[in-house]
Amino acid sequence: MKYSLAARRSPAAWITLLTVLRTAALLAQSPETPADSSEIFAETVDVNLVNVEVMVTDKKGVPIAGLSREDFEVYEDGRPVEITNFYARQMAMTPAPKLGERKAVAPGMEQPPHSEASTAIAPPEDQRLNLVVFIDNFNVRPLDRNRVLGKVRTFLFENVRAGDRVMLVSYNRSIKVERPLTSDLNSVSDALSEMESISGHRSGADAERRDLITEIERSKPEERTQLVHRIRQHAQSLANDLAFTIDGLKNFLGPLSGLPGRKAILHVSNGFPMIPAEDLFYAVQQRHDDVSVLGEIRAFDVSRRIEELAAAANANRVTFYAIDASGLRAYGADGAERKGGGWETIGPEIDSMHVANLQSPIRFLADATGGLAVFNTNDIGPGLRGIGGDFSSYYSLGFEPAHRDDGRYHKVEVRVLREDLLVRHRSGYRAKSVENQMVDGTTSALLYGVDTNPARVTFEVETQERREEGLFLVTLLIRVPFDRLTLVPQGEQYRGQLRVFVSVMDEKGAMSPVERSDVPVRIPAEYLQAALGDSLTYETSLVMRPGRHRVAIGLRDDLGYTDSFVTGYVAVGAG
Repeated sequence: MKYSLAARRSPAAWITLLTVLRTAALLAQSPETPADSSEIFAETVDVNLVNVEVMVTDKKGVPIAGLSREDFEVYEDGRPVEITNFYARQMAMTPAPKLGERKAVAPGMEQPPHSEASTAIAPPEDQRLNLVVFIDNFNVRPLDRNRVLGKVRTFLFENVRAGDRVMLVSYNRSIKVERPLTSDLNSVSDALSEMESISGHRSGADAERRDLITEIERSKPEERTQLVHRIRQHAQSLANDLAFTIDGLKNFLGPLSGLPGRKAILHVSNGFPMIPAEDLFYAVQQRHDDVSVLGEIRAFDVSRRIEELAAAANANRVTFYAIDASGLRAYGADGAERKGGGWETIGPEIDSMHVANLQSPIRFLADATGGLAVFNTNDIGPGLRGIGGDFSSYYSLGFEPAHRDDGRYHKVEVRVLREDLLVRHRSGYRAKSVENQMVDGTTSALLYGVDTNPARVTFEVETQERREEGLFLVTLLIRVPFDRLTLVPQGEQYRGQLRVFVSVMDEKGAMSPVERSDVPVRIPAEYLQAALGDSLTYETSLVMRPGRHRVAIGLRDDLGYTDSFVTGYVAVGAG
């Protein structure tokens, strides 16, 4: 699918946004205004506020409430910065309803989730939780996964509050959205139950590893070269699989970034290796006393890519929570059934190395993003309660970075001025321009249908004209009430500056690029009061194929530093 605009000014432009003269007096330029007066906006400064969620506990892990802005210090790249915004969230949860309990709702309405007590104040939009339950079927054993899914369902009913949203995603070499963002916990719970019948890939990888361990145990010195070659092939296969996993997670993070509020991923797996087949290379070294084989390990080390994944999560304000579904690990158990054959020579520490290697990435991702990892336990309940504590009790500290949006990664350190307390938070962030943030926000709105609309933007179809090859020229009218915009006096005019972003997605999920237009606003001073009761109207025309399309509009008020996103559907060629 291809979207294009019927060219009006530049045939290369995909989209052009024009001010429609619905109220000529309001939009007419004053004759006293110099032709180059639009340069007033050349010095408009984008204010990027960096928010860091901070979890504060005592040394037993109990959340600490009642702290103030003065109890914290924030450092960016080692230099102190002023905390300009402060938000504290501490609340007690009401008892959870029974799992699967449903209340009567009107047809088509979402089931209201379990929430905080009715007297609790809903969090602001930028503190709303968007939780992604990410079931990594490619890196989990089905029996282990199914053992924890019931606990996850209970966790959701106990910890998701009114206003929060949950998305269910599965991964098996590609990402599949099982349930889009919703407040309907019963729908998510039903999908988790259905997932118990899905197979997993990890069992096959485990069987191949056991076969290689047996070969190592029984191998003779003259077979070492061939054995190392076999392990190298196994390591390369694991590395290829791992590349898909890392890329899948990384690509998933980008669209999440534009969602307003907090983002968290609850990742369920058996872990994945930081260094594929590291334990097998060490096993060969122990079996044949050959140190040279350890040089093979460096070729498969993916720690740098895991660090990049953590940086991407931090750049997108996503906290990573991990559940290792393996339960309590009995090191050496994989080899317990193999008596003799050299296992005593290799040693059960190889299994310990294998487990640590699998857990290392998920632990690192959790630590680097300020989350938690639950592992080495058959009862994940306490770990889930710790994660739930993060959702209901935390502090959000905002600061304005000293630098502009340089695209670089900057380290962040938060200190609490009490030595008896512990803090967790993301380790840094990547400075994004407002332009990139608006593109991300428009993409997120398009994908997830989440509106954040303080400017009360609306749009509608004005006309559809049939063109060649079965295409249609669709004209949209986009309206913004003047009283929702920031207007500043300049001489005999009031002026504003908007940036408008547009993207479209068809029924098959194909998306157009996000395109931007700058829209200056000019209102003669004598017409200001009349304007405040009217709306600014823009016109945009797109060439689209027949069918149902989702449209996302992003609006940036450059003088008010506010962003709005609105979505809706357009039926092209209907009727």
